[in-house]
Amino acid sequence: MCLGGFIFKHKNTKAQRKIKRDMSNGYIYILTNPSIRGVKIGFTTRATKKRAMELSKPTGVPGRYSVAYEKYVNNCKKVEKLIHKNLLKYRTDPRKEHFDIDLDHAKREVDRIISQYIV
Repeated sequence: MCLGGFIFKHKNTKAQRKIKRDMSNGYIYILTNPSIRGVKIGFTTRATKKRAMELSKPTGVPGRYSVAYEKYVNNCKKVEKLIHKNLLKYRTDPRKEHFDIDLDHAKREVDRIISQYIV
């Protein structure tokens, strides 16, 4: 933007930051919690162990999450959506990332779905 001969650089807009985040590389993870049936499948652009710790902190969450699986992929948000769509019949709540599926089955399904996105 130019104003009175001065050029001002714009910070990234919210929309630009969202596009960048949506296309980021990151980890697809599967977390387990001994107190919760099934698995949690999600993504993060940070360390998966840190994400598991964050999810274990809220009061009311029994037990601690642990990382059972992680893969570094391109476009992690898109990949997560694709996984969630493919595993819809196992999803316990449409607003949550928990799936009533055993860990080995979840790993096989996620590996199959993400094979073309692995970095």
